[in-house]
Amino acid sequence: MTFDKATRQAICEAVSREIAKQMEDYQERWLTAEEVCKTFGMISPDWLKRYGHKLPRERMEVTDSKTGKVTASRWGYPLHRLQRFFAEHENKAITI
Repeated sequence: MTFDKATRQAICEAVSREIAKQMEDYQERWLTAEEVCKTFGMISPDWLKRYGHKLPRERMEVTDSKTGKVTASRWGYPLHRLQRFFAEHENKAITI
């Protein structure tokens, strides 16, 4: 069985998307702000403080069960989503 070039390319893209989805869904590793700066050398702590809201991230919160108030919070950055973010050049879409 042979496929034309467009069909092969479509299959490769579908497989790549599914692998990336699996990595992000089931094997995601969450980084602190410090780990993001170490892992991605072009991101400085100052840059992250100013523009971190443009990156994929989620707020991690600890809530006191008695009072219902948030006692601690910090941002968690998903490693695989960040890698895809930079690899697919989504970073070029960052506007300030």
